[in-house]
This record gives sequence, structure tokens and C-alpha cells, in this order.
Amino acid sequence: LTALNRLESKGLKVIVETDPSAVSRPEGQAMSLDMIGHDEPGILRHISQVLASSDISVYKLKTEVVSASMSAEQLFKVEADLWVPAEVVIDVLQERLEELLPNLMVEISLSH
Repeated sequence: LTALNRLESKGLKVIVETDPSAVSRPEGQAMSLDMIGHDEPGILRHISQVLASSDISVYKLKTEVVSASMSAEQLFKVEADLWVPAEVVIDVLQERLEELLPNLMVEISLSH
């Protein structure tokens, strides 16, 4: 927390709060999400909206833009660790992500 407070002198203020309503984690399972496809504006916002609408928590998120191996075109890559509530149907989640972002390949798998 001390390191975060030092960032305030550089113009970045970070506030950390505990949510009193988050007493225990809901029934569900840990999963990983991997996506890759053409880079376009707003991709992360669209992904976040789909996940949030299903009450999915993101515990780790890594994004990067990489060059495609054959064409050198820019691809957007997402790797995320999620907590998915038990009532979420994974096939439906995958379909929603694929419909929203047809240029991305989506892979959702159980984390070990």
C-alpha cells in the first residue's frame, strides 16, 4: 500500500477498499480464457461487458498486441483467469463472446 501511495506524487491516486458484501465467494469454478484475433478499437470493453453481465470475476488479465506469424498483421491477444458462477453455461458464454467479436478465436477451459 505504501508503494501505491507514493504514486500520488506522480498524479495517480489509488484507492483500495474492502467490499463488505463480498463475504464469501459464490459457488462456481476457476476457468481460463484465451482469445486472439484482429486488433480493433474497443475489444477489451466488449469482452468486459460480456463477462460483467454474467457476474464473472476477472482475477488475472494479460493483454498484448502481437504480430501474426505469416502475415505480420497485428493481433490482439487476451489471457485471463476467471471465477465463473455455477449458473453460467460455458457454451453460451463462448457463443456470446464469439458473436460479439467474430474476428476473435475464443477458448475457455477449466483451470487446474
